Amino acid sequence: AAGGKAGILEMLPVRFGLNGSVEWHQLNPTEVRLKDFDVTAGEVGVKFNAMIAANDTLTVHELDIEVPELAVSKVVDLIPQQYRGELVNLDTDLAVYLKARLLKPYLPAKSELPVLDAQMRLAAKHLDYDRLHLNRIVADVSAMIDGADLDRSTIDVKRLNVVAMDFDLSGTVRTPMSDPYVNGRFDGGIAFDRLPNVLLDKLPFELRGMLRGTADVQLRQSYLTPKKFHKVKIDGTLTLDDCHVDMRDNSMQAYLRRAEFRLGTRSSLTYNGAQVDSMLTASLTIDTVAFHGG
Repeated sequence: AAGGKAGILEMLPVRFGLNGSVEWHQLNPTEVRLKDFDVTAGEVGVKFNAMIAANDTLTVHELDIEVPELAVSKVVDLIPQQYRGELVNLDTDLAVYLKARLLKPYLPAKSELPVLDAQMRLAAKHLDYDRLHLNRIVADVSAMIDGADLDRSTIDVKRLNVVAMDFDLSGTVRTPMSDPYVNGRFDGGIAFDRLPNVLLDKLPFELRGMLRGTADVQLRQSYLTPKKFHKVKIDGTLTLDDCHVDMRDNSMQAYLRRAEFRLGTRSSLTYNGAQVDSMLTASLTIDTVAFHGG
């Protein structure tokens, strides 16, 4: 017979709280309203209001949820130590604000997902993870989630800014299920040696250098084929500076002083008498490349 010892899950002491009012009237006994409810676990709290009816089918007629300020560090504190994994290396004051509102009655027994409007904001003055050090994070994202037809959902990234990576992003995503459409702008850069070890250590080579890009993009997923790629609208530049690639087994070393990749979209082009709506053009410029084999 084989024997073994089961692992013991050590739970941290957490204080749970529930506060709010329940409104019910005997003239309408199948309906109940939950008003100004606060649910807390430790220092993590959620506020909500709801109106629920239990007639032939359970129906949520109204639902408003708000997380005023969710500190990521407080959420990590709720996770048992043995399950935190790489989160133990995270040091940040990142706070998340969430708000969601039900747009139409939700029948849990008949619909998998509700139809709701949601907003999310992120803010942090610092985030340190391994060798990644960010001085500021600001994000503002809104979404309309259509649980009846996810393809009608929209996501609007009003702002995403990360300082130290010099990263700024804005844009809109529509028809995310059938043929995602993206219209946005990207402006960012990253020094490879600032990336976390957990990522770099998976590469078969050591990597140093600076990557920066700026681009305005309009595309659909269906355009990413050889016959339709010309419909992609991209105007921007991607540059790679002072790039070193050293294989860990010393079989090869490579150096690139500077490479510049330009993408542009012309609004119209005539070729052999035929008018083309748009044409994606590209150019690549390389300055100084050196290879050395081991």
